Amino acid sequence: MLPHKTISYLYNPSNQQPEELVKNFVIRKKEFRKILRELENADLNILAQHFLIEGQRGTGKTSLLLRLKYEIEAKKIFSDLVVVQFAEEQYNIFDLCRLWENVAEIIEELDGFENITHELDEENELDGYAQTCFGIIEKYLVKNNKRLVLLLDNFGDILDRLSSIEQKRLRDIFHCSSHIQFIASSSRALEHTYKHDKAFFEFFKIIKLDGLNKKDTFSLLEQLTKTSSINIKNIIKNEPYRIEIIRRLTGGIPRTIVLLFEIFLDNSANVFDDLEMILDRVTPLYKHRMDDLATQQQAIMDTIALSWDGISSKEIVNGLKKRGFDSKKVSAQLILLEKNGLTLSKNIDKKNKLYFIKERFFNIWYLMRYGRNKNKTKVLWLVKFLQEWCVGDEIRQRAMRHIESAKENKLHVKGGIMMAEVLAELCQYNSGLQHKILDETKTSLRKNVPNIDKILSKSNMEIFELAHQLYEDKKYDLAIKNYKLLAEKGFVTSMNNLAVLYGDKLGNIDKAKKYYKMAIDKEHAISMSNLATLYYNENSHKSESLSLINKSITIEKNSNVILRLAIILLWNNYYIKSVDCIKEILLSSENKLVMSIMINYLTLLLAKKQLHLAYDLFEEFEILKDQFKPIYYTLMKLLKDEYPKEYLRMGDELEETVNEILLKIEEKSLKYEN
Repeated sequence: MLPHKTISYLYNPSNQQPEELVKNFVIRKKEFRKILRELENADLNILAQHFLIEGQRGTGKTSLLLRLKYEIEAKKIFSDLVVVQFAEEQYNIFDLCRLWENVAEIIEELDGFENITHELDEENELDGYAQTCFGIIEKYLVKNNKRLVLLLDNFGDILDRLSSIEQKRLRDIFHCSSHIQFIASSSRALEHTYKHDKAFFEFFKIIKLDGLNKKDTFSLLEQLTKTSSINIKNIIKNEPYRIEIIRRLTGGIPRTIVLLFEIFLDNSANVFDDLEMILDRVTPLYKHRMDDLATQQQAIMDTIALSWDGISSKEIVNGLKKRGFDSKKVSAQLILLEKNGLTLSKNIDKKNKLYFIKERFFNIWYLMRYGRNKNKTKVLWLVKFLQEWCVGDEIRQRAMRHIESAKENKLHVKGGIMMAEVLAELCQYNSGLQHKILDETKTSLRKNVPNIDKILSKSNMEIFELAHQLYEDKKYDLAIKNYKLLAEKGFVTSMNNLAVLYGDKLGNIDKAKKYYKMAIDKEHAISMSNLATLYYNENSHKSESLSLINKSITIEKNSNVILRLAIILLWNNYYIKSVDCIKEILLSSENKLVMSIMINYLTLLLAKKQLHLAYDLFEEFEILKDQFKPIYYTLMKLLKDEYPKEYLRMGDELEETVNEILLKIEEKSLKYEN
């Protein structure tokens, strides 16, 4: 399970001792130095530069403000500065006066600022207090030759509580007093700073905290190794691409990088318990992110998040039409969402873009909390991640550990079921292992979960056996349904079986061709042979048929395929090559002739007027005369001028059969005359 200490520090950096935070401060150094230079070069007689730090929650805004606070408090060069930082959430700041009262309560403990709150209380009884309360604080600052450095988290939330008059008053204080410097943070881009009619239009120097780059991500995780029980040195050294996967999945958000990295170092089924715990812990963070948005923006975020893959503005509009959205509304909100760092866009042409949730783990959280099919979604995203994350034989090793836990009855119910689903999906192309994962999980959990057979998916092996039985029972619609489940997963045997069912049983040749081609795209030799034969039966695509059967035989060579090759060579008028294929089968130790295909071949040979080739074949391989006696006597009837006595050896019982074969030969002669 995840260490509680690490998580609590991640979510509230102020819980760390100052020396701990300073030691662990390995990212956002560039931004730190930029602000620090401004503080070092400041003149108390000149207006200070005010900063606004923008970044999603979890990007390190609070840590950066704390690092600045500790630096100011520790260095003599900043002895003329008084630094004040409030707790991250300041719900009791409901007007501008309350802001200054909170400042006064903190600085009153400093030498020279005694009685400042008493003076504010006295002024509070008088008219015009709202205009004079900062003046009292400024008077104390001037008297002590100090500048107040006010560090404020979630500045946007406070601004929203202030009236427009108070916002302008605050701006005027910053604009007129050299005894205050304001460094604030916000988890969203504030319209107060970029709309020209707002109080703080282009007022602050903006510092954006984007997602971490590769270098900073490595620095963060290396420091984590030093300060916790988590050892990731080998991964950093030997498998750095894993860290890059985490970085991209999280959008480079430091807090989420650490959380995800910890759960995927867990090799047990408890990974799901950890995952659920993380989702619970990030819920306030991400819920706050959604609550920060206007209603229209929430609806657009919902549409993009549920899509997971990129979605166009047109698709977003179509999805929200019933809620009164039009393209102008959507376009305007998309611009704001991207400006706030919540979405990103990719150009698909000069006019159109695709939109994504920028932080993919936020998207994962949203799907797992609000997706329509939660269980399926949980499995799908984790499968995708583990496919990227695990290398070599790791997936098999995880599967074997799961099976052992199941046998020893050590599976947690929820985690066991979820992990079984994930591993079954990852091992779907190893049908035996997949079946064992699901079967052992069902056996282990059946006592605690009586309906486990309905909850847990069927293995591919079970689905295939069911489909085959339904086929045998002539329940073709149900057989198709189950074969399609496997075909959609990429199982070529099921694609081939669908093609056979559609073609041979339902007479739907177009669908038969469709599924043969799907299997052929995956290099399925039997489907190549089957489609080649289908083309032969149709008397179409002669050259393509020959190409298919030749490719098939290079992948999987057996007497059945060689026999089909012989027919298609004969159809394409390659007579000698065709007969050579038959001889190859007859001379081999396998020597297996499929009766129906061989009858097809011999009758086509006669239809193609290759009577002497047929005669030589019967003479060279006497066994054929016994196996295909009716065809042999049909040949002798056709050659009666050359061999008048041979035909007379035929018994009367074969007369009718020979005549039927002659009619069949005539039909083939007309069909395959070219």
